[in-house]
Amino acid sequence: MIASGQIRLGMTRDELHAVLGEPDDVGLTSNRYPVPCDWKYGDVEFIYPPAKSARHAQTHGLQMIYVDEGEGWEAVYLLTASGGPPPAPGGFLS
Repeated sequence: MIASGQIRLGMTRDELHAVLGEPDDVGLTSNRYPVPCDWKYGDVEFIYPPAKSARHAQTHGLQMIYVDEGEGWEAVYLLTASGGPPPAPGGFLS
């Protein structure tokens, strides 16, 4: 999905929701930043900057993708302006 451009650096939470649907879980909130920064779909987490309101959240785009591959192996994919990491077979990265 990254290689095809469906998931890209800077996309908003609404745009991610349109592509992947409702997340399995959300997290990383606080009293100061009540809008979730972490959207989880299975073993993949999409990380956004902290936001004080839903309106404020729409001004901040996707910063990072974290993948828990299991078996003690984890990967962090930092999206870049050039379109992200090289394509990998299967999953969110293809």
